[in-house]
Amino acid sequence: MPFILLFTIYYKNGKTAVQSIEIMIMGYYLILATLLFSSNVILKAVGLILPFLSRYSFLFWLPVYFYNLLRNNFKKFLLVSVLFGAMILLFFVIPCVLPIPEMLKTFNANYTTSILGEWKGQSWQAPTDRPFQLFQGIGLASWFYQFGSGSLLERIELNKNALFLFSILSSLTIILLQSKIRKTISANLFSLLALKFMLTIFYAFIMVPYDYLNWVPLVVSIVILSRINHQSFTPKQY
Repeated sequence: MPFILLFTIYYKNGKTAVQSIEIMIMGYYLILATLLFSSNVILKAVGLILPFLSRYSFLFWLPVYFYNLLRNNFKKFLLVSVLFGAMILLFFVIPCVLPIPEMLKTFNANYTTSILGEWKGQSWQAPTDRPFQLFQGIGLASWFYQFGSGSLLERIELNKNALFLFSILSSLTIILLQSKIRKTISANLFSLLALKFMLTIFYAFIMVPYDYLNWVPLVVSIVILSRINHQSFTPKQY
């Protein structure tokens, strides 16, 4: 199934596929979604660190995952937390943040600059045209552009605040409903479905809704389809 998805992407959108790194990030999320069902704590931590080093879209899901893990298996919760934290130090903080601590501030500034460029439209567009990337029928950024008030930066900030707000609310909602949902599905499947749900929310509110960003939720859906069977609906422990 992942190869069928990959084939259709290259067939329908090959130029974007070879010019972006999204195929690699899809691979990271495929590994994460698959390793959620592993009983090996090292593999679970590896599954978490790969998306962490590629894009922050799954960070709002992490509290849901660790809360679910804590409720079901404290020992694995502790081991995965320690291993994941150690990997963050080893692969991110020590080699990247410590030598250049200001990178966290400059990254956010550069990100905002690139967003502003897309909201101004492409160089080949007329000044009065609507920004191309925002009006491709994907995501809600066009709503903030069209109906938001203030300057472009203020509307971008409004869009960003909505993204954070709805991502946090979706995380809290899933945590509150965890005990009820977990009565009908396994703990691992719960984490996988929560990942899909929260990625959907996140990319719906992303400030520049590039079409290739939605390849990541698609690859998570493939793992969901592979796991939905009569055994998946029997509550199990991690």
